[in-house]
Amino acid sequence: MTLAIQLGALALAAAILSVLLRGHRPEFVLPLQLAAGALLLLTALPAVREEGEKLFSAFETMAVPSQVTAALWKGAAVCLVTRLCAAFCKDSGNEALSAALLFAGRVGTLLPALPLLEETLEIIWGFAG
Repeated sequence: MTLAIQLGALALAAAILSVLLRGHRPEFVLPLQLAAGALLLLTALPAVREEGEKLFSAFETMAVPSQVTAALWKGAAVCLVTRLCAAFCKDSGNEALSAALLFAGRVGTLLPALPLLEETLEIIWGFAG
């Protein structure tokens, strides 16, 4: 809970500074937002890592194949990075670039899962006959 309050306070401070800067020095808004975003991510990283290790341990306990776990992590990473970058693009007024990035992110999220889909289809064809 403390981490959520810290992250919320940092995000709120960055948002207020962004609004104040937008009227006087708009060229500083994007660097401020990028720096605040990086600080938020670095602050949250230990908690994310801890929860990720718990999830990875649960996958090992359930004997989930490592390629499934790898595809899940890669897809999640692509999704998070593209959503964050698209939000920055949209906030800076580049709606078309944001939409293109979101589309590319959706495609990129699916790519790590394609080998798993191929294996699944091979298994289905093996059962079908």
